[in-house]
Amino acid sequence: SVRAPAELLPVLVRLADVLKRLNRAEEEKAAAASQGHHQLLDPILTEEQALILELRGLEQRRLSVLKAAGLEQATVSQLLEQEDNEGKERLSPVFEELTQAAGRLRETKESADRILNVRLRQIQHISGLSGGPHYDEYG
Repeated sequence: SVRAPAELLPVLVRLADVLKRLNRAEEEKAAAASQGHHQLLDPILTEEQALILELRGLEQRRLSVLKAAGLEQATVSQLLEQEDNEGKERLSPVFEELTQAAGRLRETKESADRILNVRLRQIQHISGLSGGPHYDEYG
């Protein structure tokens, strides 16, 4: 049986951490947008860009660790199946945390994007950016 390489665990732990930090940033972004605090958006977007770069780096690291072990095709559940009990106990909670963090981030991001889009339309409407009267909106 092929075991997950030892270097995989710290990479996964860091991945989960970055996903959680991204989730917090998305929540802050949604709050700032919904409260009309647009001056707060810039630093949050800058932080998000840094986190996304970190995420890409970790993702590449994860793939290269798996590749070196000939496991680049392996899914998370396949990796877990091949572990002994000790390995399962070590990896299982981290995989669980990663899956939850990724799911949460997806949901937060969707709702943040919705709020931002609504705010953007309001701003365009107020400042008349879309040019001319909005006949289409009033029929």
